[in-house]
This record gives sequence, C-alpha cells and structure tokens, in this order.
Amino acid sequence: MKTDITGDDLIRCFLAVPLAAQSSALLDSAVTRLKPFYAEGSVRWVAASNRHMTLAFLGDQTPETVLCLQAPLQSALAAVPAFVLEGVAVSGFPDAKSRIVALELECTAALKGLLSSVHAVLARQGLAVEKRPYRPHVTLGRLDGRLGRGGSRRPLFQPVAINMPVSSLVLYRSRLLPSGSEYEPVWEVALI
Repeated sequence: MKTDITGDDLIRCFLAVPLAAQSSALLDSAVTRLKPFYAEGSVRWVAASNRHMTLAFLGDQTPETVLCLQAPLQSALAAVPAFVLEGVAVSGFPDAKSRIVALELECTAALKGLLSSVHAVLARQGLAVEKRPYRPHVTLGRLDGRLGRGGSRRPLFQPVAINMPVSSLVLYRSRLLPSGSEYEPVWEVALI
C-alpha cells in the first residue's frame, strides 16, 4: 500500500477511512439509481477508487511530518476496536442547498472516540485540528450547476441501507490533476 513520498517537497494529504469493497459496490448501485435524476454530465461522480470518509484534512505537509504521524497514531489506536457505521441517506451535503452529493453516516460514540484519538495525536504533533462539528460522509459527486431533470440543482434525498466497516485509517496523498483529484495511500493503521 505504501506510496514513496521521500523525494517530494510538500504533499497535500488527509487521514481517512477507506471503503470496504462491499460498501463501495452498494454505493455504486446507489449512484446508478441517482444518475437518471440529473441531466447528462451535470454531476462529476467520484470514482469508486477515490471514495473514503475523511477524518482530518492535513493540507500541505513535509514527507517527514507525514511519516512521523504513523507511529503515534498506531500507538493511540492500538486498543481501538473496529466498528460499523450505518448510512443514513444520500443527500446534499452539508445541506440540501449544497452541490455535493454524499452518503451521510451516523456519528456514533465509537466514531467520536476514534476522531478524538486522531485529533489528540495531531495536536501533539503541532498540526491544526478542525474546529467545526464533525459530520461523517462519503462524497459521491459534485453538481456543476446545470439543471437536473425536473429543474432541480439540488441533490436528491434518498434513504439508503449501507453499512460501512471502520477497520483502518489511511493517510492519503491528494494530487490535483486536470482530470480531477487522485488519491494515493501512503500508509495505513489498522484497528483491532
């Protein structure tokens, strides 16, 4: 899984929970059901390989900083058990007026505990921690502003029954390319 980052000056990166193959397949089905509600080409759908649930965006960091985060996170999460989150709905994120189509997930005590542990490690390493309340989600697509079928620019609300196992944390490098963002895993920390 490791991507070599040692020759880079800075890397744009984030910590996220990867999607299990089964969850990704269920999301593929949900996206397929949503597509007919939007005008052709009006949504840039996120590639299945790029789907994840972000826990912390780290911005531009040196390779040394990125590599020095793995051991403290591994230590902090050594006793954290894996858990499962339930999908709530596919809808606009963060609200119905947004142009982001996302799978929203429940924010359980287990997820809050994981996030607290991650934030504590980041703070000890001198990295900024998001102050806004955390809302777990997986981005599925972005509306480009053209009208969908029926004149709606808004993502549709769709209840969804998708379970998302949370069994590891991955540090991803984000590359902004003309074709869209590309995410490469740098390292992974497993939960027990």
